[in-house]
Amino acid sequence: MNTTSDFDRFAEWFDVLAVTHRLTAGADLRPKMRAEYFAVLAPYSLEAVTDAYESLRRKMKKWPVPADWLEALPRTSSVDRLPALTGDEMRDTEEAERLAYEQPEICRCHLCVAADCHMPPLYVPRTDREGGTLERRHPIRRGKAVLLGEWLHGQRLKAWYVARAQFYELKAKLDADAKAKRALTPEERMQRLITTSRSTIAERT
Repeated sequence: MNTTSDFDRFAEWFDVLAVTHRLTAGADLRPKMRAEYFAVLAPYSLEAVTDAYESLRRKMKKWPVPADWLEALPRTSSVDRLPALTGDEMRDTEEAERLAYEQPEICRCHLCVAADCHMPPLYVPRTDREGGTLERRHPIRRGKAVLLGEWLHGQRLKAWYVARAQFYELKAKLDADAKAKRALTPEERMQRLITTSRSTIAERT
Protein backbone atom coordinates (compact mmCIF):
# COMPACT_ATOMS: atom_id res chain seq x y z
CA MET A 1 0.00 0.00 0.00
CA ASN A 2 1.62 3.23 -1.06
CA THR A 3 -0.98 5.49 -2.67
CA THR A 4 -3.35 8.12 -1.34
CA SER A 5 -6.33 5.95 -2.22
CA ASP A 6 -4.77 3.08 -0.24
CA PHE A 7 -4.41 5.32 2.79
CA ASP A 8 -8.00 6.55 2.43
CA ARG A 9 -9.24 2.94 2.30
CA PHE A 10 -7.18 2.01 5.35
CA ALA A 11 -8.41 5.10 7.22
CA GLU A 12 -11.98 3.91 6.70
CA TRP A 13 -11.13 0.50 8.18
CA PHE A 14 -9.30 2.13 11.07
CA ASP A 15 -12.26 4.36 11.88
CA VAL A 16 -14.72 1.45 11.69
CA LEU A 17 -12.64 -0.60 14.10
CA ALA A 18 -12.24 2.44 16.34
CA VAL A 19 -16.02 2.42 16.79
CA THR A 20 -16.73 -1.31 16.89
CA HIS A 21 -13.76 -2.10 19.12
CA ARG A 22 -14.00 1.01 21.29
CA LEU A 23 -10.68 2.75 20.74
CA THR A 24 -10.15 4.92 23.83
CA ALA A 25 -7.53 7.23 22.32
CA GLY A 26 -8.62 10.84 22.03
CA ALA A 27 -9.46 12.55 18.74
CA ASP A 28 -6.12 14.39 18.78
CA LEU A 29 -4.14 11.12 18.87
CA ARG A 30 -6.13 9.17 16.29
CA PRO A 31 -4.59 10.79 13.18
CA LYS A 32 -1.10 9.98 14.48
CA MET A 33 -2.12 6.41 15.30
CA ARG A 34 -3.73 6.01 11.89
CA ALA A 35 -0.56 7.18 10.16
CA GLU A 36 1.62 4.93 12.31
CA TYR A 37 -0.50 1.86 11.65
CA PHE A 38 -0.47 2.61 7.93
CA ALA A 39 3.34 2.93 7.96
CA VAL A 40 3.64 -0.54 9.55
CA LEU A 41 1.36 -2.10 6.92
CA ALA A 42 2.52 -0.06 3.92
CA PRO A 43 5.01 -2.71 2.66
CA TYR A 44 2.16 -5.20 2.19
CA SER A 45 -0.34 -5.35 -0.65
CA LEU A 46 -3.80 -3.84 -0.37
CA GLU A 47 -5.26 -7.30 -0.91
CA ALA A 48 -3.33 -8.74 2.04
CA VAL A 49 -4.30 -5.86 4.37
CA THR A 50 -7.92 -6.21 3.24
CA ASP A 51 -7.85 -9.85 4.34
CA ALA A 52 -6.33 -8.79 7.66
CA TYR A 53 -9.05 -6.19 8.21
CA GLU A 54 -11.85 -8.66 7.47
CA SER A 55 -10.31 -11.15 9.89
CA LEU A 56 -9.85 -8.57 12.66
CA ARG A 57 -13.36 -7.18 12.18
CA ARG A 58 -14.88 -10.62 12.73
CA LYS A 59 -12.58 -12.20 15.29
CA MET A 60 -10.94 -9.54 17.49
CA LYS A 61 -12.60 -8.84 20.85
CA LYS A 62 -10.45 -5.81 21.65
CA TRP A 63 -8.67 -3.01 19.82
CA PRO A 64 -6.07 -4.54 17.43
CA VAL A 65 -2.53 -3.25 17.87
CA PRO A 66 -0.08 -3.31 14.89
CA ALA A 67 1.14 -6.79 15.87
CA ASP A 68 -2.45 -8.06 15.57
CA TRP A 69 -2.67 -6.65 12.04
CA LEU A 70 0.57 -8.37 11.05
CA GLU A 71 -0.57 -11.70 12.49
CA ALA A 72 -3.88 -11.39 10.63
CA LEU A 73 -2.18 -11.07 7.23
CA PRO A 74 -2.49 -14.10 4.90
CA ARG A 75 -0.48 -17.18 5.78
CA THR A 76 3.29 -17.12 5.37
CA SER A 77 3.17 -19.17 2.17
CA SER A 78 1.10 -16.48 0.46
CA VAL A 79 3.07 -14.07 -1.72
CA ASP A 80 0.56 -11.33 -0.87
CA ARG A 81 1.85 -11.36 2.70
CA LEU A 82 5.38 -10.43 1.65
CA PRO A 83 6.64 -6.83 1.71
CA ALA A 84 6.81 -5.21 -1.71
CA LEU A 85 10.12 -4.67 -3.47
CA THR A 86 11.47 -1.16 -3.08
CA GLY A 87 12.60 0.76 -6.14
CA ASP A 88 16.28 0.02 -5.41
CA GLU A 89 15.58 -3.69 -4.77
CA MET A 90 13.64 -3.99 -8.02
CA ARG A 91 16.41 -2.26 -9.96
CA ASP A 92 19.09 -4.56 -8.49
CA THR A 93 16.98 -7.69 -9.10
CA GLU A 94 16.22 -6.84 -12.71
CA GLU A 95 19.88 -5.99 -13.40
CA ALA A 96 20.98 -9.31 -11.89
CA GLU A 97 18.46 -11.22 -14.02
CA ARG A 98 19.63 -9.41 -17.15
CA LEU A 99 23.28 -10.29 -16.41
CA ALA A 100 22.45 -13.90 -15.41
CA TYR A 101 23.66 -13.11 -11.88
CA GLU A 102 27.30 -12.53 -12.86
CA GLN A 103 29.00 -9.30 -13.89
CA PRO A 104 30.66 -9.55 -17.32
CA GLU A 105 33.99 -8.08 -16.21
CA ILE A 106 36.46 -8.29 -13.34
CA CYS A 107 35.72 -5.74 -10.63
CA ARG A 108 38.32 -3.15 -9.73
CA CYS A 109 36.56 -1.55 -6.77
CA HIS A 110 38.60 -0.84 -3.65
CA LEU A 111 37.22 -3.91 -1.85
CA CYS A 112 38.21 -6.31 -4.65
CA VAL A 113 41.61 -4.67 -5.11
CA ALA A 114 42.34 -4.84 -1.37
CA ALA A 115 41.33 -8.53 -1.31
CA ASP A 116 43.45 -9.28 -4.40
CA CYS A 117 40.33 -10.73 -6.00
CA HIS A 118 40.41 -10.71 -9.78
CA MET A 119 37.04 -12.30 -10.52
CA PRO A 120 33.70 -10.89 -11.73
CA PRO A 121 31.19 -10.06 -8.97
CA LEU A 122 28.34 -12.51 -8.37
CA TYR A 123 24.76 -11.87 -7.31
CA VAL A 124 23.81 -14.18 -4.45
CA PRO A 125 20.77 -14.43 -2.12
CA ARG A 126 20.76 -12.30 1.00
CA THR A 127 20.02 -14.04 4.29
CA ASP A 128 18.66 -13.07 7.69
CA ARG A 129 20.34 -13.74 11.05
CA GLU A 130 19.05 -17.33 11.07
CA GLY A 131 20.39 -18.02 7.58
CA GLY A 132 17.00 -17.90 5.88
CA THR A 133 16.45 -16.23 2.53
CA LEU A 134 14.67 -12.88 2.25
CA GLU A 135 11.63 -12.79 -0.03
CA ARG A 136 9.68 -9.88 -1.46
CA ARG A 137 6.57 -9.37 -3.56
CA HIS A 138 6.98 -7.97 -7.08
CA PRO A 139 4.43 -5.22 -7.78
CA ILE A 140 3.82 -6.46 -11.33
CA ARG A 141 4.71 -10.16 -11.44
CA ARG A 142 2.04 -11.67 -9.27
CA GLY A 143 2.07 -15.06 -7.58
CA LYS A 144 5.81 -15.68 -7.29
CA ALA A 145 8.14 -14.49 -4.54
CA VAL A 146 11.36 -12.67 -5.43
CA LEU A 147 14.55 -13.55 -3.57
CA LEU A 148 16.50 -10.52 -2.40
CA GLY A 149 20.14 -10.65 -3.37
CA GLU A 150 23.36 -8.68 -3.30
CA TRP A 151 26.51 -8.32 -5.37
CA LEU A 152 29.53 -9.87 -3.68
CA HIS A 153 32.82 -7.94 -3.60
CA GLY A 154 36.20 -8.17 -1.87
CA GLN A 155 36.92 -10.95 0.62
CA ARG A 156 33.37 -12.30 0.45
CA LEU A 157 33.59 -12.68 -3.33
CA LYS A 158 37.03 -14.31 -3.05
CA ALA A 159 35.78 -16.72 -0.38
CA TRP A 160 32.84 -17.69 -2.60
CA TYR A 161 35.12 -18.61 -5.50
CA VAL A 162 37.43 -20.55 -3.18
CA ALA A 163 34.48 -22.47 -1.74
CA ARG A 164 33.18 -23.27 -5.22
CA ALA A 165 36.60 -24.54 -6.33
CA GLN A 166 36.85 -26.75 -3.23
CA PHE A 167 33.36 -28.10 -3.86
CA TYR A 168 34.12 -29.12 -7.44
CA GLU A 169 37.46 -30.59 -6.40
CA LEU A 170 35.73 -32.74 -3.77
CA LYS A 171 32.96 -33.67 -6.21
CA ALA A 172 35.51 -34.80 -8.82
CA LYS A 173 37.25 -36.96 -6.23
CA LEU A 174 34.00 -38.55 -5.06
CA ASP A 175 32.90 -39.16 -8.65
CA ALA A 176 36.23 -40.80 -9.44
CA ASP A 177 36.01 -43.01 -6.33
CA ALA A 178 32.45 -44.00 -7.20
CA LYS A 179 33.46 -44.82 -10.77
CA ALA A 180 36.38 -46.92 -9.54
CA LYS A 181 34.11 -48.83 -7.16
CA ARG A 182 31.61 -49.53 -9.92
CA ALA A 183 34.41 -50.96 -12.08
CA LEU A 184 35.50 -53.48 -9.44
CA THR A 185 34.23 -57.07 -9.37
CA PRO A 186 32.67 -58.34 -6.12
CA GLU A 187 35.89 -60.21 -5.32
CA GLU A 188 37.97 -57.08 -5.90
CA ARG A 189 35.69 -55.01 -3.67
CA MET A 190 36.02 -57.57 -0.87
CA GLN A 191 39.80 -57.57 -1.23
CA ARG A 192 39.82 -53.77 -1.13
CA LEU A 193 37.77 -53.76 2.08
CA ILE A 194 40.15 -56.29 3.67
CA THR A 195 43.18 -54.22 2.70
CA THR A 196 41.60 -51.02 4.03
CA SER A 197 40.67 -52.73 7.31
CA ARG A 198 44.21 -54.08 7.77
CA SER A 199 45.68 -50.64 7.12
CA THR A 200 43.33 -49.08 9.68
CA ILE A 201 44.23 -51.69 12.31
CA ALA A 202 47.95 -51.23 11.64
CA GLU A 203 47.64 -47.44 12.07
CA ARG A 204 45.87 -47.86 15.41
CA THR A 205 48.51 -50.26 16.77
